Amino acid sequence: MPEDQDDAAEDDGDAVVLGTGRRATTGFAALANGALAHALDYEDAHDPSRTHPNAAPVAAAVALASARPGVTGREFVLAIALGSDVTC
Repeated sequence: MPEDQDDAAEDDGDAVVLGTGRRATTGFAALANGALAHALDYEDAHDPSRTHPNAAPVAAAVALASARPGVTGREFVLAIALGSDVTC
């Protein structure tokens, strides 16, 4: 990774990187959170579509919600539900 991107990935944003106590830009946090979900196998499965429909939407929703004050629980859950629906 180029040095300027590496600097942007660490402690240079408002989004939570789960399990680290760190924050990063929204994109990097969503990527790290999704990688964590896949690596630790904290995923559900949707057999008809052969997908893990919630790893990516939950990772992205956590990153976005933590970076944007005022996101309600209802909006958070709706975003995950819509992301899961699109994935399947």
